[in-house]
Amino acid sequence: GIGLDKSSNNIIANNNATNNGYGIGLDKSSNNTIANNNVSNNTDGILLHDSNNNIITNNNANSNNYYGIELYNSSNNTITNNANSNNYYGGIWLYYSGNNTIVNNNALNNLFGIFLRGSSNNTIAKNNANSNNFYGIFSSDSSTNNKIYLNNFINNTDNVYSYNSTNIWNSTEKMTYI
Repeated sequence: GIGLDKSSNNIIANNNATNNGYGIGLDKSSNNTIANNNVSNNTDGILLHDSNNNIITNNNANSNNYYGIELYNSSNNTITNNANSNNYYGGIWLYYSGNNTIVNNNALNNLFGIFLRGSSNNTIAKNNANSNNFYGIFSSDSSTNNKIYLNNFINNTDNVYSYNSTNIWNSTEKMTYI
């Protein structure tokens, strides 16, 4: 697919990446934008490894062998308005990643919708986790201080599972409903 190593300030947009190891992969890269891409039938859809301050928006990550979007040891990234469906393991996976913003994404028909492992200080809000075969959201291995609120968990086998994790399951700011 498309791979960036130690690269910054790039725009990866409007591509189709199919039948690759990684659809789009960033390693030790920062300040990039990944937008409006279709990644399908890859090992992983979009992978950030040791990559910070990137924007992942308006992508379709479908039918990948492992994950739609995976962050490994990555921080301060923004993941918004992505569709992650029919990926074998999960829609969005965070491994040992912190201070990321995950908002307005769809995770449909994966094993896990959103998965946190050893990840802290992330904001996870206004996402839809629908018809995932295990959990809508799964938090484990000392995932702490994540702000998780206003997400929709619909028709998952189990909606939420938290093990050895301490998170904030409501908005930390006052909200007005109309």
